[in-house]
Formats: sequence, C-alpha cells, structure tokens
Amino acid sequence: MARPARDAAPKSSGDAPAPQAGPEFLGTCSLCGYVQIFKPAGVHSIRDEYPCSQCHASVRYRDQASVIIDEFGRGKALTIGQLVRMPGTARLDIYEAALHGPFVKHLSRLPGYVRSYFWSDLAPGAIRAGVRNEDLRSLTFPSASFDLVITSDVMEHIFDYRKAFEEIHRVLRPGGRHVFTIPTRWPLDPQTTALARDVGGNIVHLAAERYHVAGDGSKSLVVTDFGEDLLDELEEIGFHTSAVRRGMPLFPVHRVLTFVSRKRG
Repeated sequence: MARPARDAAPKSSGDAPAPQAGPEFLGTCSLCGYVQIFKPAGVHSIRDEYPCSQCHASVRYRDQASVIIDEFGRGKALTIGQLVRMPGTARLDIYEAALHGPFVKHLSRLPGYVRSYFWSDLAPGAIRAGVRNEDLRSLTFPSASFDLVITSDVMEHIFDYRKAFEEIHRVLRPGGRHVFTIPTRWPLDPQTTALARDVGGNIVHLAAERYHVAGDGSKSLVVTDFGEDLLDELEEIGFHTSAVRRGMPLFPVHRVLTFVSRKRG
C-alpha cells in the first residue's frame, strides 16, 4: 500500500504552529476556478493557509477537491465546478458528512448528493433544514449506496473511529472512494494515539484537551491523533488507501496530505 515519503524535516501538524509560509504563487482554485495570486494569510496551520480570494477555500480543501477531480474527472475537469457540469457526474451518488463547507455549494447541484450532520436530539435519518441527521458510526443508508463519500477533518472527533470507517465502507459501492482529510503530523507518526475515551458516556482525557473551532464558533474535541498504522486498519476493513500530496513541490504545502480509500471488490 502507499506510504508517504519521510524526510529530515521537523514534524508539524494541523494543530501546531505552521512552518513559515512560502512565497505567493499564481494558481487556479480547484473549487471555484478563480485564477489568482495565492497569498499567505498568517493562520495557525499550513493546511488552512493560502485561502482562495473568492470562495475562501484553504489548501486542504483545494487539495481534497483536486483529488476528487483526479478520481472522477476523466481528464476533462480542472475544478469542482467543471466536474459538476460533466454529464456523467450527474449519475454519481455522493455523500458528504458536512453541515457547511466549500463543497456544498457546488455538489448540491447534483441529484445524487446527500449531506449530513449529527444532532443527538434528532432521530437517525431525519431531516433538519435540508440536512440529514447521521451518526457516522451507525449510518441509516442501505449498503452499497454511494460512489463517493467525503469527510473533511471529521474522523479525529469520533470515538470508535474504526466503526465509522467500517460504516463508510459498507455504504460505498465496490470501487467507490472515500476521500478524506484528517490533521496529521509530517512525517506521519508510526502509531495512532487516543487523546480521549468515552467510558460509559463520560469523557476520560488521556492528554491535554484540544479543540477545533468551526466557522460558527462551535468547538469539537479532538479525540485521536492518527498515525501511519491507520492505513493498515483501513486495509483490514477492505480499503486500499493512498496518502496523496497534491501541493508539492511548493514548500511547505507539500506536507499537506489527502487520503483516498478505494473499496475493494
């Protein structure tokens, strides 16, 4: 299976101070298609650097979009906007675990697109404001429902993350892809580390508490730091997974990883 190359660079993660951002560069946003000079924004994480001046998508979202385009664009699309307009894309069934985010605007145009959020006070599979209520550890979709599942910095917040990956595997069709991002160190640590556990409904912290803050100000506890052994776990579940660096050779964006898990069979 694919393994990210290691180098002598110091480790960095999505939660640690970012390495000094590199120079401005000319490029095209892989979501909205706007051609521009991408400039550092001085944020805390290199993964959230170089935002698009039009749609505000950061490096990690643009890298994720580029991977989706590579997987489904058949060599005919450079942006998610172009991908959505391709005739064959309308036949795809896509599930995204997201309340908001840069993919929603584009993918919502597709008839087979479904997105979800998890509300503990709502019945599984119910709809709130056009968004389905789903717990990734116990999805209500039938098996083999989707060609593509997208999660963006979600899995690190889920207790029993393996169950969530197993459920995503179940609802994907053979050959279907799960394209996801998670905060990682560079190079990847050998082992995944639990930062907190759910013991009978009580959270037991095994390390200093760390949270991710959403655009609406809500906070989510980070419960897992993933390592290289995640790729082996995904292999056991039935995926073939690649860890992809789309931003190279631009330093230090080359450290940003996007993961592509293809369901075998």
